[in-house]
Amino acid sequence: MTHRLSLLRLAVLSTVAGLVTTSTAQAQVSRDWSVCFNSGVSSCTDLFLTTSPTLGGPGGMRDGTVMSLMLRQRDRGVPTGLLGFSFGFDPGSTDQSDAFSTMPTPVDGAQANAPGLGWDLGAFRSSSASGFNVLFGSGQSDPSQMPSPTAWIGGCLSPSSNALWSVNNVACGSGQAFSFQWNTAVLFDADQVTTVGADVVAIDQNAAGGYCYGPAMGGAGVGFDGYDPSNAFPCDIDRAEPLETSIIPEPQTVVLLAGALTILGLARVRRRAA
Repeated sequence: MTHRLSLLRLAVLSTVAGLVTTSTAQAQVSRDWSVCFNSGVSSCTDLFLTTSPTLGGPGGMRDGTVMSLMLRQRDRGVPTGLLGFSFGFDPGSTDQSDAFSTMPTPVDGAQANAPGLGWDLGAFRSSSASGFNVLFGSGQSDPSQMPSPTAWIGGCLSPSSNALWSVNNVACGSGQAFSFQWNTAVLFDADQVTTVGADVVAIDQNAAGGYCYGPAMGGAGVGFDGYDPSNAFPCDIDRAEPLETSIIPEPQTVVLLAGALTILGLARVRRRAA
């Protein structure tokens, strides 16, 4: 009897391990980064990304991802506007999604004084040699061609007093940001991010913009002057630890897991009684 219960316990533990592994693969994950230039435009962009799986496929299989993103721009001496961002992920994936245009939602009192132009969001296969997919967002306006209003997100020094440029979407106070949320068929989790990028425009006739691109694990990125790529701006990417990781198992998984744990409990009781 003891040997039989041991085999039962082993089988149940194996089942539990399998269920937990399956559930963990369907977890909601949040990460955040700060992309900072050390010269030139001298600003920081904070990105807070949360991914949640959708389970609408055959048999409750995962069929996509809910993307939740908050963005905040922090000026450091020069008024700037966040023009675009990118997340590189999964070098082996071929998943892509069509781009669509939308506007961000202000969070915690952020100012949205004009609708501006939309942002293009989507996941696409990179044409670079590394060939990984990129989850990407970008304002539709070209700062060298079009004056305000724009979809840019600015920091505390924006809107600028400069008559040519201004940013009407401003996140300045504590906790203020702008958020996007959308669904994509791409199977993507925040902990799969390999690279992070931010494209910033300097809202000043005498200053340039810059693009910073670097590793998601943190460290030095590759930054350059947006008007002249030969002018390099050093930049750093700081990655915080996950803000949260919560397991979201399928309903049937919860039932099976509860049943497995009940069987395991009964096996322990019988063993003690023996």
